[in-house]
Amino acid sequence: RMKIEMKKCKSGGFFLFAYLFSFFQATAQSDFTINKIIENEIHSFPALHVNNLTDTGRQKNNIVYACCKWSVDPAINFISGAVAFYFIPEENNFNTLILDLANPLHVDSVIYNNTQISFSHHDNQLDILFPINLPNGILDSVKIFYNGVPIPTGFGSFIQGHHSGTPIIYTLSEPFGSRDWWPCKQDLNDKIDSVDIYVTSPIQYRTASNGHLNSEDSTLSKRTCHWKSNYPIAAYLLAIGVTNYSVFSEQMVLSNGDTLPLINYVYPENISDAQQSLHEIIEIIHLYDSLTIPYPFSKEKYGHAQFGWGGGMENQTMSFVGSFNSELIAHECAHQWFGDKITCGSWSDIWLNEGFATYFSGLVVEHLRPSEWQNWKLTSLSGAVSQPLGSVYCEDTTSISRIFSGTLSYRKASCLLHMLRWKLGDAVFFTAIKNYLNDPILAYGYARTSDLKYHLEQASGQNFTEFFTEWFYGSGFPSYTLEWENKGANIEIKISQVTSDLSVSFFHIPVPIKLKNEDHDTIVIANPTTSGEVFTFNPGFIVEQVIFDPDLWIISKNNKVIDKSELLKDQIEIYPNPGKAIFTIKSKKPELFARDLKVFDLMGKEIFSIFYLDAIPKRKIDLSVLSSGVYFLRIETGGGVLVKRVVIEK
Repeated sequence: RMKIEMKKCKSGGFFLFAYLFSFFQATAQSDFTINKIIENEIHSFPALHVNNLTDTGRQKNNIVYACCKWSVDPAINFISGAVAFYFIPEENNFNTLILDLANPLHVDSVIYNNTQISFSHHDNQLDILFPINLPNGILDSVKIFYNGVPIPTGFGSFIQGHHSGTPIIYTLSEPFGSRDWWPCKQDLNDKIDSVDIYVTSPIQYRTASNGHLNSEDSTLSKRTCHWKSNYPIAAYLLAIGVTNYSVFSEQMVLSNGDTLPLINYVYPENISDAQQSLHEIIEIIHLYDSLTIPYPFSKEKYGHAQFGWGGGMENQTMSFVGSFNSELIAHECAHQWFGDKITCGSWSDIWLNEGFATYFSGLVVEHLRPSEWQNWKLTSLSGAVSQPLGSVYCEDTTSISRIFSGTLSYRKASCLLHMLRWKLGDAVFFTAIKNYLNDPILAYGYARTSDLKYHLEQASGQNFTEFFTEWFYGSGFPSYTLEWENKGANIEIKISQVTSDLSVSFFHIPVPIKLKNEDHDTIVIANPTTSGEVFTFNPGFIVEQVIFDPDLWIISKNNKVIDKSELLKDQIEIYPNPGKAIFTIKSKKPELFARDLKVFDLMGKEIFSIFYLDAIPKRKIDLSVLSSGVYFLRIETGGGVLVKRVVIEK
């Protein structure tokens, strides 16, 4: 059978390509939180030196199509495969196609124009040596036949295991594991425009994979599942899971009118739990659709495949999950927008994947379980500031543990997005995110932090250079001290800041401050540019309490709010309170006698004032001219100012 397609390539021209050749046990966890997600998603591989894994200059070609044919038996740790690549050279004198392939896998042959050609396989790299120089800009193809026992790195790559005694094989390739089980370009600069995936296994097993299930063909002993995706895909997002899956599905309608199939491959022993838990994905996708853009792969599907790992992996159009917890499901689904449609263009910018997915799973909490939102923010913020050093920018991409740092790439990155939302406001923030996702240069490709910064600036009209220098590239976080006192109807607040790392001398961000008393409250905004600035506000009432950042917008820790009159509260008594009209003011120290006394109503309006010349530590004040109600006495002494609520009862 031959299938012919016309497709527009990345360079803007059209090409014709043909498909030419044929041939753990996981349990649901009810206490799953963002901490659990991060804990399970941190890939504890040994440190790797990624010499040639992300080198964008090592080869100049555009892979536009791949046809992958694999044979596996979940009971045996082995893979046999044939992969055909259709590619376009993008330089003159092109004579070598460089792919990544782990050394333990054996290459049987490489076929070009129906003829075996030479290749070199060493240092986890497969160099295909063409007998001639291939012309620049002309579509060509090559086939690789290989087999072997994949050696997984860390928790992923290619795993053979069991669930409830049944064999399973699954893959988890992020970030550098694709080469462990198939030949590919394991970089972050060239997505495969479309792919056909054929997996043949013993007939009792089914294969879950990317894209749309075109067919399942069976013989007496074998089953071949054919998945096809016409959306560009990064090598690490291509995946297979093979076991005795039970399959169930439903459908939903997106805001653009597309009907999206929701297809789930789960272990038979977990089918009931999965059917109950995964129904929430409809609400989650509707939310992401409303906040950003419609689901990016609406012409194919979204789904889940259960696998034998504690966390999840956002394989394009089908997330692999170890359980069906709501936050895990929300996290992996968010990756379809952030990580799959637009993929970080360098592991230095992994926050564009993980920070967004973490924050959007939080937005699910905010919108669907609002009573848990404050605690979610508190948990994320506590994790973000759990160590004094480190930036969201990943400076060491040779360390897998640093790339997937729970503190920096997940928690702090999500808090950074929350802070951008605070700085811009919801309307501008989400407009910028929509524009980022719709950018035709970035869509279904790769992005860097500078691309997101551009869209934030375009949507807001603000310059974000200072912000990203301090909060993204800079290390650490600020700690604030607020010292406040009432000044008549006004309140004066001194804002000081120290930083946890000297790489940033001062973090600039508008500071929200809640002013309140028992009857009123309001939030005011200060925008300090240096430490120690003093701000004056008139909230329209007498302030009894000041709260720094009540909604947890700012990445900070060890913040202090100091009421400058706090020491006076134990030194000056006012009684009886409540009282009928006559109140006694008693100072425990001589220097704290009442010198200037003012009376304010609840709205901060001054009613009258008295200035005392004599230094009497105990005096009476007659408020009989006032009607019953609540008032504030502002008492100025030689040691400071005290504002005290008094209640008149008549």
